[in-house]
Amino acid sequence: MQLRDDIPGIFYPGYWGCFGGAVSAGEEPASALSRELNEELEIKSSQIVEFVHFEFDLTRVGQKKVCRIYYQLSITSDMVSQLVLHEGADMRLFEDSEIFDLPNVAPYDSFALWLYAARSRFLPNKNR
Repeated sequence: MQLRDDIPGIFYPGYWGCFGGAVSAGEEPASALSRELNEELEIKSSQIVEFVHFEFDLTRVGQKKVCRIYYQLSITSDMVSQLVLHEGADMRLFEDSEIFDLPNVAPYDSFALWLYAARSRFLPNKNR
C-alpha cells in the first residue's frame, strides 16, 4: 500500500491507500492502472483482473461523479524487491489483519480490501 503524501487538497492526505490514479481522456481504466503502476512503482504487468467498481455521486457537495475501480494484481517476491517508489511518502506490504487495525486507511480502499479479504462470503460455492 502507499502512504499518501501529506498534501492539503488531495483526498486523504497522510493515509494509507491503494496505488492507482486518474484515467486520462480516451484511456481505458485497465490501461490507466498499468500506466500508473509503471509510473509510481516501475511495475510492468498486464496480469490485472477487475475486482470491484464503486461509483460516487458527489454533485450534492459541489464535486463531480467519480468512480473507483479496484483490480487484483499478482506479483512475485522478486517483483516486490524491485519496486521503486516514485509517488507517496512510503509504501509497505500488509497482511489482511494488519490493514484493518491501522487508524489511517482511506475508507473506500479499506472497504474494497475488506471485500477482497471476505470475498468467499459473497461468491457462489462453485467460485470459492
